[in-house]
Amino acid sequence: MTLKIKDADGQIKHVATTGTGTLDDPIKTQQTVEVTAMPSMAVTVDEVTIGAALPAGNNNIGNIDIASLPVAMVTGDRLKVDTPAIRALASSTDSVAATQSGTWTVGLTSGSNNIGDVDIASFPSAMVATDKLKVEATATEFDIRDLSSASDSVASVQSGIWNVAVNNFPASFQVSNLPATQTVAGSVNVSNFPSDFQISNLPTTLGAKTAAASLPVTLSTDGAFATNFGLQADAVATSDTDAVSFLSLFKRLLQRVTTLIGSVGLDLTLQSIRDRLMPAGTTAAYIGTSAGANLKTSAGSIHAITCSNNNSSIRYFQIFNQTTSPVLNDVPVRSFPVYANDGLLIIGQDVIGGSGISLNTGIAWGFSTTRLTYTAGTAADCIATVRWA
Repeated sequence: MTLKIKDADGQIKHVATTGTGTLDDPIKTQQTVEVTAMPSMAVTVDEVTIGAALPAGNNNIGNIDIASLPVAMVTGDRLKVDTPAIRALASSTDSVAATQSGTWTVGLTSGSNNIGDVDIASFPSAMVATDKLKVEATATEFDIRDLSSASDSVASVQSGIWNVAVNNFPASFQVSNLPATQTVAGSVNVSNFPSDFQISNLPTTLGAKTAAASLPVTLSTDGAFATNFGLQADAVATSDTDAVSFLSLFKRLLQRVTTLIGSVGLDLTLQSIRDRLMPAGTTAAYIGTSAGANLKTSAGSIHAITCSNNNSSIRYFQIFNQTTSPVLNDVPVRSFPVYANDGLLIIGQDVIGGSGISLNTGIAWGFSTTRLTYTAGTAADCIATVRWA
């Protein structure tokens, strides 16, 4: 006897009468079995259970009718399943169906989240007043955060009462073209004001304001102006080298000048003042007796010179920074022409200054016939006087 079994698609399957099917052609349980090859006998079996396991790999067992499943697995025309869990998507290859339905609880992770535009209607009614969000009405101040980049912005119009403090004022701050009528109401407190503060292009009429229309300025007693230039109440400096204000030193100078004038008297002449200011020294005179001499063998100064030349040719009065009398071709540090035929040379503090001609080795002079080096002239032609110290 041969059994023919039709699957759900109407395809006939063949099985042996004593077996459970073949591995190449397994069958599904609970299908209608048709017995043929016996003309006088046709048997239809509604359900046949075949317990063979399906082999590994792809198996085509036809369509499954919901009615063929156990009653415990069915609710109406749907399968029963446990409460589903939506697992996290592990990688870019994971996916879910394009359409999902159900009630979901969604939480945003920390970091940047872009959830698109938020409609006012999605907020709880307690947070909304018509088309605006409610804010706490008892707030007395608002925090305006620092704008961190050029892309940050605030609305063009703000309203409210603000307290503004300016800290770390910039090193370079300019106010150009300040209006002549500019006024300031109240007080302005700027901490950490820069040491260099410029206001350019102030109105030309600003300096012509009356005292009533001007801002008063009070100098601090320990500021740079007070400690360097000084204040009216500064005491007189006790010495010329005191580390005090300019006004203190100036008061000392006035006292010394007053004392000097008082000691000289009101009948001073110009010559007496010059005599007092010229340093003390020694005067050496040579009347036709020398064409050069050494005056000092150590450092000193020459404060005055007179020299006449009785020769018919020009001669030169020369000064040497050395400890010996000049000799032929010595090089002077000063050389003054003395004209011929009793020409007279006079040099004083009006020419060489109050400190004179300073020489750090020694003091010597010469009466020379040449300009740039020493060539002795005739002693009888020279009358010289030198004041030195």
